[in-house]
Amino acid sequence: MDKAADKGNTEPMSSGDLSSYQIGELMEQARQLATDFRISTGKTLPVGGEIALYDASRLLGLGEPDTPTAGIDLQSSDASTRFQVKSRALFSGAKSAPRLGSINPNGNWTHLLLVLMNESYQTTHLYTLERKVALSEANIGGKNAMTVAKFKVIGDCIWSQECVAP
Repeated sequence: MDKAADKGNTEPMSSGDLSSYQIGELMEQARQLATDFRISTGKTLPVGGEIALYDASRLLGLGEPDTPTAGIDLQSSDASTRFQVKSRALFSGAKSAPRLGSINPNGNWTHLLLVLMNESYQTTHLYTLERKVALSEANIGGKNAMTVAKFKVIGDCIWSQECVAP
């Protein structure tokens, strides 16, 4: 996704036409809505996954596959690197160790990408693991999942908010 996609027409959207809206603006509104909802209710809205896909695409210059493909959420422009994306918003005061959702062992993905977000659903870090390592580590314990802490230890941080902050 490129920054040009964020600019353009702001006319009301007609059915099935997303080009009329500025996607970046919609994502910022989703972040704010999710944050406000959590503050008001103590519950989370299930928007983190879409925000994570948008941010990873924008920050790493990745795109979605031309046709939906099991296990592949984003890929490089030449499709040589294919990512299954997991996301987690980290909230202060959480009582348990945050875990990733189940990792899909199917599909032809090459890397697992973890998008970490703060309490305001702003992406703070992107970590990646090669497929072989991800599947090997996720199968320990038989649940095909792992904690965020473990992913951070064995994965590579490929983007960090601190590296780009003014």
